[in-house]
Amino acid sequence: MTGPNDGPGAGALVLVVDDERTQRILTRDMLESCGCRVEEAADGATAVAILADHPVDLLVVDWQMPGMSGESVVQWAQVAAPRTPILLVTGWGEMLKEADAAPPGCAAVLTKPVNRDVFCEHVRRLLPGR
Repeated sequence: MTGPNDGPGAGALVLVVDDERTQRILTRDMLESCGCRVEEAADGATAVAILADHPVDLLVVDWQMPGMSGESVVQWAQVAAPRTPILLVTGWGEMLKEADAAPPGCAAVLTKPVNRDVFCEHVRRLLPGR
């Protein structure tokens, strides 16, 4: 867990769930530039274990992952941590745009590749009390 204690994230703890290492690194960098502390999970099962161990302020989830999908992580988090906002980051954005809505449980959807300024604005908006 690292990150400066300034910016729109102001020390908030964010869990990034993505099976792609490069995407986790890019997301971590964006979150840290927003002032967030970051934990990472390379799969859904690890994410669930982290969430079961301690709360986070925001969950950033990739939708399409092998094994336990992002959808399953979102469904689990809705029950176990219903007040935790969820930001879905996906390469399947066109499909979701056609549906014209975030999947149930997700507060917002961003399409990869993600623009840093847009990402930080969503993080600021979704973090409780910020």
